[in-house]
Amino acid sequence: QNAMKENNGLYNAGIIVSPASQKLILSMYCPVYDTDGSTIVGYVGGGPYMEKLERLLNETKKNDKKSIQYSMLNVSSKMYITSLITKEATDKGILNVINDIEKSKKNTNNAFTYKNSNNTSYVMSYQYDKEHDWAVISKAKESSLYSDVYKTMRTLAIFCIISCIMISSLSWFFIHMHTKPLTYVTDAL
Repeated sequence: QNAMKENNGLYNAGIIVSPASQKLILSMYCPVYDTDGSTIVGYVGGGPYMEKLERLLNETKKNDKKSIQYSMLNVSSKMYITSLITKEATDKGILNVINDIEKSKKNTNNAFTYKNSNNTSYVMSYQYDKEHDWAVISKAKESSLYSDVYKTMRTLAIFCIISCIMISSLSWFFIHMHTKPLTYVTDAL
């Protein structure tokens, strides 16, 4: 109630599971004032469904060939907003994201790598929304994420080695062909 008073208007309580429908909703409240404009006589609230947002994140997961995991997180409470709703974040990478956000506390995005307890390297990327105190986070195995880059680098390395061998062979052939007449002159002398 204090937060609603301080907000002087619509108060956004974040995404929650609706007690009535058991679906994700954006929980919003507004105080109703008496005719004097300062005495609160009650509160009204509403909760539009967040199915579209959850569907968008799920479709992104399905279409993603690199098995990138997407999640939304309430930074203050360290609780997941979608799919793992009402579960607290315990993943080392997610906690690193929260620490990074808490240092700056402004709308920001960032990416970094980290290794989990199994020594698997992951790439984390996030976008933070200060207004709602939410972060959209993507997490992918570094080897999977960069597999196309590594494949291209190997192909390029093979191409360079073959080119080097071909250039060296052709250079030796042309040098040998152009210096062959010199052997006749040397023999004649």
